Amino acid sequence: MATKPAKKDEVKKPLLGYPFIEKLIESEDFVKVNQSISQAYEALERMIKNKIGGLAKQKKVRAALKAYDLTVDLIRDLVKTKYDLISKATPKQSSMDPKKATVKK
Repeated sequence: MATKPAKKDEVKKPLLGYPFIEKLIESEDFVKVNQSISQAYEALERMIKNKIGGLAKQKKVRAALKAYDLTVDLIRDLVKTKYDLISKATPKQSSMDPKKATVKK
């Protein structure tokens, strides 16, 4: 299969190996991810509450719940890091900026 050549004015962002996560963080459209995680989390919590399976299965269910928690924490940290990088890249305005000047009476 031949690949299409990139247009001259088209700028491609380098992918770091996780295109789905990169797209998710860029767009901040978490609707599908939230629904998926919520449904799975609720099902796992029901399994814990109803004590479905033996001790080994309960241990695996608790590990899965912990994995979902860590995933949500990771996504939050990535979004926070994105905004930290954006704020550092934005040049700070000086205190002499007339738009920010306030007049006291």
